[in-house]
Amino acid sequence: MLSLLLGVPVTLGFFETGLVERSPTAILAPRIMLLAFLSLVTGMIMDSVARGTREVKRLAHLQLPFLLRKELSQAFHLANCA
Repeated sequence: MLSLLLGVPVTLGFFETGLVERSPTAILAPRIMLLAFLSLVTGMIMDSVARGTREVKRLAHLQLPFLLRKELSQAFHLANCA
């Protein structure tokens, strides 16, 4: 949003006069947009890696034999008590 707020007046001024009157702002606006896009993509990649890691941990946890036996015995006990 900040990039658009900075870039629109510079672009409109260029279309009116054919000159870039505020060159530092014209350089700053696209760089802010680039940083925002890179941050978005990095966040999406980190989220997918975290989800994958969480899923691998969950699958590894379910493969532990003592947990399986404990869960089965609890389920059997609950079924017999009810």
